[in-house]
Amino acid sequence: MAKFHVRGSFELPGKQLFVLAGYVVEGEVSAGMLVHVPFNPRFVVTECIRSVERLTGDRGVELALCFEADEELAEFWRGTNIGDEILEVNTGVQETA
Repeated sequence: MAKFHVRGSFELPGKQLFVLAGYVVEGEVSAGMLVHVPFNPRFVVTECIRSVERLTGDRGVELALCFEADEELAEFWRGTNIGDEILEVNTGVQETA
């Protein structure tokens, strides 16, 4: 399992994508993996990462976890204001100990 520190989030409406921007804290993250966004202990939203892109900006180089978001889903994500959180990312396959 990987961990990703989200520093901020934003929408790319022309491409119907939503982006979680930040950096990998642990493990590796790639397209096809699942990112889990917990809102409380009983409500976690899981999205499939469509692509992982490099961002260069005023905060240096970060990664962008991009996932598909049609207009309705993008409205939900815009309202969440995700930032400064560490999220779990995995392949969706149960890992054995």
